[in-house]
Amino acid sequence: MKTIINLLKCPVCNSNISENLKCEQCSYTISKKKNVFLYKQFLDKQMLREDNLNKEIIKNSKKFRKEIINKKGIFSVKKIIKRIKKDKKINKNSVVLELGGANGWLSEIVSKETSNVYNTDISFCFLKYGKIPSFLIPMNKIDKIFKKESFDIVWVNAALHHCENLDEVFKAVKYVLKKKGIFIISNELIVGKIIKNPDVKKANEAGAQDYPYQLSHYVNTSKKYLKTSIFLPDDLDYFIKNPQVIQTGYKRIIFRLIKKVGFFRLKDTFLFKKIYLAFGELFGAPVLIICEND
Repeated sequence: MKTIINLLKCPVCNSNISENLKCEQCSYTISKKKNVFLYKQFLDKQMLREDNLNKEIIKNSKKFRKEIINKKGIFSVKKIIKRIKKDKKINKNSVVLELGGANGWLSEIVSKETSNVYNTDISFCFLKYGKIPSFLIPMNKIDKIFKKESFDIVWVNAALHHCENLDEVFKAVKYVLKKKGIFIISNELIVGKIIKNPDVKKANEAGAQDYPYQLSHYVNTSKKYLKTSIFLPDDLDYFIKNPQVIQTGYKRIIFRLIKKVGFFRLKDTFLFKKIYLAFGELFGAPVLIICEND
Protein backbone atom coordinates (compact mmCIF):
# COMPACT_ATOMS: atom_id res chain seq x y z
CA MET A 1 0.00 0.00 0.00
CA LYS A 2 2.81 2.40 0.87
CA THR A 3 4.37 2.04 -2.59
CA ILE A 4 1.04 2.84 -4.25
CA ILE A 5 0.51 5.92 -2.08
CA ASN A 6 3.93 7.25 -3.09
CA LEU A 7 2.84 7.14 -6.75
CA LEU A 8 -0.50 8.88 -6.33
CA LYS A 9 -1.49 12.52 -6.42
CA CYS A 10 -4.81 14.30 -5.96
CA PRO A 11 -6.61 14.68 -9.32
CA VAL A 12 -8.13 17.94 -8.08
CA CYS A 13 -5.20 19.92 -6.60
CA ASN A 14 -2.16 17.69 -7.40
CA SER A 15 -1.25 17.36 -3.69
CA ASN A 16 -0.05 14.17 -2.01
CA ILE A 17 -2.44 11.38 -1.02
CA SER A 18 -2.31 10.04 2.54
CA GLU A 19 -2.51 6.37 3.49
CA ASN A 20 -6.23 6.66 4.21
CA LEU A 21 -6.62 7.62 0.51
CA LYS A 22 -7.44 11.26 1.26
CA CYS A 23 -5.78 14.33 -0.22
CA GLU A 24 -3.61 16.09 2.35
CA GLN A 25 -4.67 19.48 0.99
CA CYS A 26 -8.30 19.43 -0.21
CA SER A 27 -9.61 16.23 1.45
CA TYR A 28 -10.54 14.62 -1.87
CA THR A 29 -11.08 10.91 -1.20
CA ILE A 30 -10.23 7.97 -3.46
CA SER A 31 -12.69 5.13 -2.98
CA LYS A 32 -11.73 1.48 -3.18
CA LYS A 33 -13.85 -1.52 -4.07
CA LYS A 34 -12.24 -4.94 -3.79
CA ASN A 35 -8.78 -4.46 -5.33
CA VAL A 36 -9.80 -1.50 -7.48
CA PHE A 37 -9.22 2.22 -6.86
CA LEU A 38 -12.09 4.45 -8.03
CA TYR A 39 -12.12 8.15 -8.93
CA LYS A 40 -15.59 9.71 -8.92
CA GLN A 41 -14.93 12.38 -11.58
CA PHE A 42 -13.69 9.76 -14.08
CA LEU A 43 -16.55 7.32 -13.53
CA ASP A 44 -19.63 6.81 -15.63
CA LYS A 45 -22.35 4.19 -15.46
CA GLN A 46 -20.86 2.20 -18.33
CA MET A 47 -17.63 1.63 -16.36
CA LEU A 48 -19.50 -0.03 -13.49
CA ARG A 49 -21.97 -2.03 -15.60
CA GLU A 50 -21.76 -5.80 -15.43
CA ASP A 51 -24.51 -6.77 -17.84
CA ASN A 52 -22.29 -6.00 -20.85
CA LEU A 53 -20.40 -9.26 -20.31
CA ASN A 54 -21.58 -12.81 -20.48
CA LYS A 55 -23.26 -13.57 -17.12
CA GLU A 56 -22.09 -17.18 -17.14
CA ILE A 57 -18.47 -16.05 -17.45
CA ILE A 58 -18.97 -13.45 -14.71
CA LYS A 59 -20.20 -16.17 -12.35
CA ASN A 60 -17.12 -18.28 -12.99
CA SER A 61 -13.90 -16.29 -12.61
CA LYS A 62 -11.70 -19.20 -13.72
CA LYS A 63 -13.61 -19.54 -16.97
CA PHE A 64 -13.57 -15.76 -17.38
CA ARG A 65 -9.78 -15.63 -17.02
CA LYS A 66 -9.42 -18.45 -19.53
CA GLU A 67 -11.51 -16.51 -22.05
CA ILE A 68 -9.27 -13.45 -21.76
CA ILE A 69 -5.87 -15.18 -21.71
CA ASN A 70 -4.65 -16.97 -24.83
CA LYS A 71 -1.52 -18.94 -25.69
CA LYS A 72 -0.35 -16.43 -28.29
CA GLY A 73 -0.63 -13.58 -25.80
CA ILE A 74 1.38 -15.41 -23.12
CA PHE A 75 4.02 -16.44 -25.67
CA SER A 76 4.38 -12.84 -26.84
CA VAL A 77 4.54 -11.32 -23.35
CA LYS A 78 7.18 -13.75 -22.09
CA LYS A 79 9.30 -13.11 -25.17
CA ILE A 80 9.10 -9.33 -24.64
CA ILE A 81 10.02 -9.71 -20.95
CA LYS A 82 13.03 -11.77 -21.97
CA ARG A 83 14.07 -9.00 -24.35
CA ILE A 84 13.73 -6.13 -21.85
CA LYS A 85 15.53 -8.17 -19.19
CA LYS A 86 18.42 -8.58 -21.59
CA ASP A 87 18.38 -4.81 -22.18
CA LYS A 88 18.28 -4.27 -18.38
CA LYS A 89 15.01 -2.39 -18.58
CA ILE A 90 13.30 -4.43 -15.88
CA ASN A 91 14.42 -5.72 -12.48
CA LYS A 92 12.93 -6.52 -9.07
CA ASN A 93 12.69 -2.81 -8.21
CA SER A 94 11.00 -1.69 -11.45
CA VAL A 95 7.59 -0.01 -11.19
CA VAL A 96 5.25 -1.10 -13.99
CA LEU A 97 1.85 0.19 -15.12
CA GLU A 98 -0.40 -1.66 -17.55
CA LEU A 99 -3.00 0.26 -19.57
CA GLY A 100 -6.30 -1.30 -20.59
CA GLY A 101 -5.25 -4.56 -18.94
CA ALA A 102 -8.73 -6.07 -18.37
CA ASN A 103 -8.37 -8.64 -15.58
CA GLY A 104 -4.60 -8.12 -15.39
CA TRP A 105 -3.32 -11.44 -16.75
CA LEU A 106 -0.35 -9.66 -18.37
CA SER A 107 0.37 -7.78 -15.14
CA GLU A 108 0.42 -11.09 -13.28
CA ILE A 109 3.10 -12.44 -15.62
CA VAL A 110 5.15 -9.25 -15.19
CA SER A 111 4.74 -9.48 -11.39
CA LYS A 112 7.06 -12.50 -11.43
CA GLU A 113 9.84 -10.05 -12.28
CA THR A 114 8.81 -7.24 -9.90
CA SER A 115 6.13 -6.86 -7.23
CA ASN A 116 5.51 -3.21 -8.14
CA VAL A 117 2.96 -3.80 -10.89
CA TYR A 118 -0.36 -1.98 -11.32
CA ASN A 119 -3.20 -2.32 -13.80
CA THR A 120 -5.78 0.06 -15.31
CA ASP A 121 -8.95 -0.40 -17.31
CA ILE A 122 -12.30 1.31 -17.89
CA SER A 123 -14.39 -1.72 -16.89
CA PHE A 124 -14.86 -2.64 -13.24
CA CYS A 125 -16.33 -5.93 -14.40
CA PHE A 126 -12.91 -6.88 -15.78
CA LEU A 127 -10.79 -5.43 -13.00
CA LYS A 128 -12.62 -7.06 -10.10
CA TYR A 129 -11.37 -10.50 -11.17
CA GLY A 130 -7.73 -9.45 -11.15
CA LYS A 131 -5.16 -10.11 -8.44
CA ILE A 132 -3.11 -6.99 -9.22
CA PRO A 133 -3.90 -3.59 -7.60
CA SER A 134 -5.91 -1.76 -10.25
CA PHE A 135 -7.33 1.63 -11.16
CA LEU A 136 -10.64 2.23 -12.92
CA ILE A 137 -9.60 5.04 -15.23
CA PRO A 138 -9.20 5.75 -18.97
CA MET A 139 -5.62 5.42 -20.18
CA ASN A 140 -5.50 9.04 -21.37
CA LYS A 141 -6.19 10.23 -17.78
CA ILE A 142 -3.35 8.47 -15.95
CA ASP A 143 -1.41 11.73 -15.69
CA LYS A 144 -4.26 13.10 -13.54
CA ILE A 145 -3.84 10.50 -10.77
CA PHE A 146 -0.15 9.51 -10.89
CA LYS A 147 2.82 11.72 -10.10
CA LYS A 148 5.29 12.74 -12.78
CA GLU A 149 7.99 10.17 -13.62
CA SER A 150 6.45 7.40 -11.50
CA PHE A 151 6.97 4.35 -13.71
CA ASP A 152 9.91 2.52 -15.27
CA ILE A 153 7.63 0.72 -17.72
CA VAL A 154 4.18 1.49 -19.12
CA TRP A 155 2.72 -1.39 -21.14
CA VAL A 156 -0.39 -1.56 -23.31
CA ASN A 157 -1.33 -4.86 -24.93
CA ALA A 158 -4.04 -5.09 -27.60
CA ALA A 159 -5.91 -2.08 -26.17
CA LEU A 160 -4.57 1.13 -27.74
CA HIS A 161 -6.96 0.88 -30.69
CA HIS A 162 -9.83 1.55 -28.25
CA CYS A 163 -8.58 5.14 -27.80
CA GLU A 164 -9.98 7.85 -30.01
CA ASN A 165 -7.00 10.18 -29.52
CA LEU A 166 -3.51 8.63 -29.57
CA ASP A 167 -1.87 11.98 -28.81
CA GLU A 168 -3.65 12.23 -25.45
CA VAL A 169 -2.47 8.77 -24.46
CA PHE A 170 1.15 9.39 -25.44
CA LYS A 171 1.17 12.74 -23.58
CA ALA A 172 -0.12 11.03 -20.44
CA VAL A 173 2.38 8.18 -20.77
CA LYS A 174 5.29 10.58 -21.25
CA TYR A 175 4.25 12.41 -18.08
CA VAL A 176 4.20 9.32 -15.82
CA LEU A 177 7.20 7.61 -17.42
CA LYS A 178 10.63 8.00 -15.80
CA LYS A 179 13.62 9.22 -17.79
CA LYS A 180 14.91 6.28 -19.84
CA GLY A 181 11.69 4.44 -19.00
CA ILE A 182 9.99 2.48 -21.78
CA PHE A 183 6.50 2.39 -23.27
CA ILE A 184 5.65 -1.02 -24.74
CA ILE A 185 2.89 -1.39 -27.33
CA SER A 186 2.25 -5.05 -28.16
CA ASN A 187 -0.26 -7.22 -30.01
CA GLU A 188 -1.97 -4.14 -31.41
CA LEU A 189 -4.84 -4.21 -33.90
CA ILE A 190 -3.42 -2.63 -37.07
CA VAL A 191 -5.34 -1.82 -40.23
CA GLY A 192 -3.64 -2.04 -43.62
CA LYS A 193 -3.86 0.62 -46.33
CA ILE A 194 -4.86 -1.93 -48.96
CA ILE A 195 -6.62 -4.64 -46.95
CA LYS A 196 -8.59 -3.58 -43.87
CA ASN A 197 -8.53 -5.66 -40.70
CA PRO A 198 -11.95 -7.39 -40.52
CA ASP A 199 -11.66 -7.65 -36.71
CA VAL A 200 -12.27 -3.88 -36.40
CA LYS A 201 -15.57 -4.07 -38.27
CA LYS A 202 -16.70 -7.16 -36.34
CA ALA A 203 -15.83 -5.59 -33.00
CA ASN A 204 -17.71 -2.37 -33.76
CA GLU A 205 -20.74 -4.28 -34.98
CA ALA A 206 -20.70 -6.08 -31.62
CA GLY A 207 -20.78 -2.76 -29.77
CA ALA A 208 -17.08 -2.04 -29.25
CA GLN A 209 -15.37 1.27 -30.02
CA ASP A 210 -12.36 0.30 -32.09
CA TYR A 211 -10.51 2.82 -34.24
CA PRO A 212 -8.91 1.72 -37.53
CA TYR A 213 -5.35 2.92 -36.96
CA GLN A 214 -2.71 2.13 -39.56
CA LEU A 215 0.87 1.36 -38.61
CA SER A 216 1.96 4.87 -39.62
CA HIS A 217 -0.33 6.35 -36.93
CA TYR A 218 1.54 4.48 -34.20
CA VAL A 219 4.95 5.16 -35.74
CA ASN A 220 4.43 8.91 -36.16
CA THR A 221 2.76 9.46 -32.79
CA SER A 222 5.39 7.51 -30.86
CA LYS A 223 8.21 9.44 -32.52
CA LYS A 224 6.43 12.70 -31.76
CA TYR A 225 6.48 12.20 -27.99
CA LEU A 226 9.20 9.67 -27.20
CA LYS A 227 12.76 9.91 -28.45
CA THR A 228 13.72 6.33 -29.26
CA SER A 229 11.41 3.92 -31.03
CA ILE A 230 11.97 0.26 -31.84
CA PHE A 231 9.63 -1.39 -34.33
CA LEU A 232 9.81 -5.17 -34.53
CA PRO A 233 7.61 -8.00 -35.82
CA ASP A 234 5.28 -9.01 -32.98
CA ASP A 235 4.22 -12.62 -32.35
CA LEU A 236 6.19 -13.63 -35.46
CA ASP A 237 7.89 -16.64 -33.85
CA TYR A 238 4.52 -17.90 -32.65
CA PHE A 239 2.97 -17.55 -36.10
CA ILE A 240 5.96 -19.29 -37.72
CA LYS A 241 5.41 -22.28 -35.44
CA ASN A 242 1.62 -22.15 -35.65
CA PRO A 243 0.49 -20.72 -39.02
CA GLN A 244 -2.88 -22.42 -38.56
CA VAL A 245 -3.86 -19.86 -35.89
CA ILE A 246 -3.78 -16.99 -38.41
CA GLN A 247 -7.42 -16.12 -39.07
CA THR A 248 -7.11 -14.42 -42.48
CA GLY A 249 -6.76 -16.96 -45.29
CA TYR A 250 -4.35 -15.06 -47.55
CA LYS A 251 -1.99 -14.32 -44.63
CA ARG A 252 -1.94 -18.00 -43.68
CA ILE A 253 -0.97 -18.94 -47.24
CA ILE A 254 1.78 -16.27 -47.34
CA PHE A 255 3.23 -17.38 -43.98
CA ARG A 256 3.33 -21.02 -45.04
CA LEU A 257 5.00 -20.21 -48.36
CA ILE A 258 7.64 -17.96 -46.79
CA LYS A 259 8.28 -20.52 -44.07
CA LYS A 260 8.74 -23.22 -46.70
CA VAL A 261 11.41 -21.26 -48.59
CA GLY A 262 13.22 -20.48 -45.33
CA PHE A 263 12.93 -16.69 -45.51
CA PHE A 264 12.10 -16.54 -41.78
CA ARG A 265 15.73 -17.46 -41.02
CA LEU A 266 16.47 -13.81 -41.79
CA LYS A 267 13.85 -12.50 -39.33
CA ASP A 268 16.40 -10.73 -37.12
CA THR A 269 18.03 -8.85 -39.98
CA PHE A 270 17.48 -5.17 -40.80
CA LEU A 271 16.20 -5.96 -44.31
CA PHE A 272 13.59 -8.44 -43.07
CA LYS A 273 12.26 -5.95 -40.51
CA LYS A 274 11.96 -3.26 -43.18
CA ILE A 275 10.06 -5.63 -45.48
CA TYR A 276 7.84 -6.77 -42.60
CA LEU A 277 7.00 -3.19 -41.61
CA ALA A 278 6.16 -2.32 -45.23
CA PHE A 279 3.91 -5.41 -45.36
CA GLY A 280 2.25 -4.33 -42.11
CA GLU A 281 1.59 -0.85 -43.45
CA LEU A 282 -0.11 -2.20 -46.58
CA PHE A 283 -1.92 -5.27 -45.28
CA GLY A 284 -1.91 -4.97 -41.48
CA ALA A 285 0.42 -7.13 -39.36
CA PRO A 286 1.22 -7.28 -35.63
CA VAL A 287 4.15 -5.03 -34.72
CA LEU A 288 5.88 -4.62 -31.38
CA ILE A 289 6.72 -1.00 -30.56
CA ILE A 290 9.10 -0.11 -27.71
CA CYS A 291 9.55 3.60 -27.06
CA GLU A 292 12.06 5.08 -24.63
CA ASN A 293 11.51 8.36 -22.81
CA ASP A 294 14.32 10.86 -23.23
